[in-house]
Amino acid sequence: MKWRNIHIIKTEERTLNMTDHEQIEERYLVKKVSFLFDRKFSILRKKGVKK
Repeated sequence: MKWRNIHIIKTEERTLNMTDHEQIEERYLVKKVSFLFDRKFSILRKKGVKK
């Protein structure tokens, strides 16, 4: 299982006790973090570095 999948599962467990506003904020942060990781790894792949 990839790190991102584990992180999303933990986030879903935590959202049960949050308000709507907090849940929206949390989802935005998770998307932003996964986008940054995808960008980082695609840049590394272009340079020929493996994960």
